[in-house]
Amino acid sequence: MKITNIAACMALVSAQVLAVHIALAASDVTARVGTVRVDGNGKGVIYLVGANPTSSCAVSQGFGFDANTKGGESIVKSAISAKLSGATVRITGTGACGIYSTAEDINSLYL
Repeated sequence: MKITNIAACMALVSAQVLAVHIALAASDVTARVGTVRVDGNGKGVIYLVGANPTSSCAVSQGFGFDANTKGGESIVKSAISAKLSGATVRITGTGACGIYSTAEDINSLYL
């Protein structure tokens, strides 16, 4: 009897983990930088030309960053450099929208 209950519990947990993983599928896009927005609080959004995040939370079609961190500072500098030079960038997201609820957080930016 206990084995059946444990098996049912394990199946339920596995299904829930799979659902969360699917909902938080991270983006991986390559395009030119269209707009870099930095707000007064140091957080901002990068919008790409012709490519949008694929995460279900990213309704603004941008990628969020926090320039108050060392990583975020490097990301915004790289994005501005790419914007000025017209270079193509590759952005991978985290699958989550924690910095802005409508923009996928940036995991990495490749120049």
